[in-house]
Amino acid sequence: MRRRTARAITALADGSLPQARHDAVLRRVSGSPKLARALKQQLVAIEAIRLLDAPAPTQLRDQIQRTAVTFMMPRYVHGGIDDRR
Repeated sequence: MRRRTARAITALADGSLPQARHDAVLRRVSGSPKLARALKQQLVAIEAIRLLDAPAPTQLRDQIQRTAVTFMMPRYVHGGIDDRR
């Protein structure tokens, strides 16, 4: 399967495929057992991820929080605050 086709099927499954391409991709999937299986696999994977009810590990949450705080702090340069973000 070509990468573009795989990306289109993934986007169709997760709802991010642009509406302009939706019908064409759906027609291709409907006409191909191989593409239909690929779409079904994507839908199963997406549903499995949605059913996970586990929070992110504490270490990861802490690292993200530190990164966010660091990003929000102003950077100082010679002569004042660097506000070029």
